[in-house]
Amino acid sequence: MWSNTSSPVGIALITNNTKALISLSEPCDDIEWGPSGFVNGIVATEYNYSNNIPGKANDDYSGFSNTQLAVDALNPKSNHAISIANNYHFTNNITGYLPALGELNDMMNHFTDIQDALLAIAAEPIKQAPYWSSTQHYLDYRAWAWSIGEGGAFAMLRNDNTPVSSWTNHCRVRPFAKIPQQIEIDREVDHDEYVDLGLPSGTLWATCNLGAESPESPGFYYQWGDDVIVSQDNCNEHRYYSGTTDISGTNYDTARKIKGKLWRMPTKKECEELYKYTVRKDSTINDKEVLTVKGPNGNQMIIPKIGYFNATGGNMKGTGFWTSTPLGSNLAYRQWEWTYISYSGKEMGFPVRAVFCPENIVMPVCATPTVSFVDGKLHFSCDTDDAKYHYRMQISEHFFGETTSDVILPNTYSLIVTVFAEAEGYEPSEEITQTFSFFVDDVNGDGDVNIGDITTLVNKILQTSISE
Repeated sequence: MWSNTSSPVGIALITNNTKALISLSEPCDDIEWGPSGFVNGIVATEYNYSNNIPGKANDDYSGFSNTQLAVDALNPKSNHAISIANNYHFTNNITGYLPALGELNDMMNHFTDIQDALLAIAAEPIKQAPYWSSTQHYLDYRAWAWSIGEGGAFAMLRNDNTPVSSWTNHCRVRPFAKIPQQIEIDREVDHDEYVDLGLPSGTLWATCNLGAESPESPGFYYQWGDDVIVSQDNCNEHRYYSGTTDISGTNYDTARKIKGKLWRMPTKKECEELYKYTVRKDSTINDKEVLTVKGPNGNQMIIPKIGYFNATGGNMKGTGFWTSTPLGSNLAYRQWEWTYISYSGKEMGFPVRAVFCPENIVMPVCATPTVSFVDGKLHFSCDTDDAKYHYRMQISEHFFGETTSDVILPNTYSLIVTVFAEAEGYEPSEEITQTFSFFVDDVNGDGDVNIGDITTLVNKILQTSISE
C-alpha cells in the first residue's frame, strides 16, 4: 500500500511485469467500454482466437499507453470505461488508466492479498464481477475483460450498438495508475534478491532470472531492449530496440523496466568480469540442470540451463543471458555457455539476469521542522517520527559563543534560530531560520545589560529547549 494507512493513495501491485497503484474505489457501476474500431499500437488477440482464449493478449501490460491511444483514436464518450479511467485522479493527483489484460491477470493472481489490504483500510473491495481491460480483441467491436466470478478472461462487446448479442456488454472499471518514481525507488529490497560474489567491481548480481521465483527456475525470455515476454504466439514479432548504444540503466533496459530503478541489465564488461573471477560447475537442483557460479568470496549464484527461444524453437538447454551492450542495430552481446561472450540477433528470446544498483537508493527526506519561542523556551516539532534537531542561535549581530564580553546592548534583542531535523532512515530536512524578539534584564546583577546577561539567558534556553 502506498503512503500510509492514515492517508492511503492506493494499493501497490508490484510483480515482474506490473508496477501500478490500484485505486481504492470504483468511479462507476457496470458501463460500456467505448466505441468500436481497431486502435493501432494496442495488443490484440490473433485472428480466430476464441472469446475466452486471450492468447498473446495475456502478455499485454501496457494499460497506460493503451488508454491514451484509445482516447486519442476513438474519441469515447465521457461515460465510457476508457474515458472514466483516463479522467480518474488518485488523491495525490496521479492520473488513472484502464489496466491492460496482463495487469488485470496480475491483480487477480494476488486477489486475496489485495482484497485484504482494501478491507483493512475500509476501501471499496473488488467485486465478483467482470472488469474491463484496455486490451482489444481481433474483432474491433470487442475488448477483453477479466471476470472474477467466472475466473478468467472474456472478450466482451464494447457497447450496446454492436450487431451481435452477448450475455453482457457492460463491465466494471478499476482504475490503475503508474507508481511514482520516488515510491518505486524507496520500496524495500530484500537482501535475498541479490548476491555479492566478491567481484573487484563490487557488482551485485540478482539471485534469479527475470520472472523466476527461485534461482533454479527458468524465468522468461525477452528480446533485446524489450519487456514483453517472448512466447510461441509472438516470437515472430520484432519488438527489440535497434539502438547502437549501451542500454544499461536506460528506458530500454529490460531489467529496469520490469524491476524498477534499483536494477539494470549487466554490461558486456561486467559479464566478462563475472567469467574471469568465478569458478563454474554443472549441478542439478530440484531436478533442474543448473550452473553454479562461485565468486572469490565463496558466495555463489545459480544459473538455470534454459537456453534461448526463437521462431524455430531455439536451444532450451544452454546457459546464457543478454548483456546491455549492442553490436550494431540488429545484434547484441550475450553470455553463453560460460566459455565466451558471444552475440545474437536482437530478435532472439534470451533470459535476463539483472544487477542491483544500491547507488540509486533514494532516502526519503525528513520533514521540515518548526520552532517556536514561548516562555523563554525553544519548542521544536516535526512530522517525522523520532526526529532529532540540530540548531544554532544568533543574538542580534553577535553569534553566541563570541569572546566579546563588554559590549553594551539594548534591552530588546532578536533571537535568530536556524534548525534542521534528521531521523534514522531519512535524509536531513531543509534548514529553516526563525527570528524571535525578547527582552533581557540585568541577569548577572552588575548594573549593566551586556553579553554576560545574554550568555546566561542563552544557556538557560539551551537547558530548557523542548522537542515535541
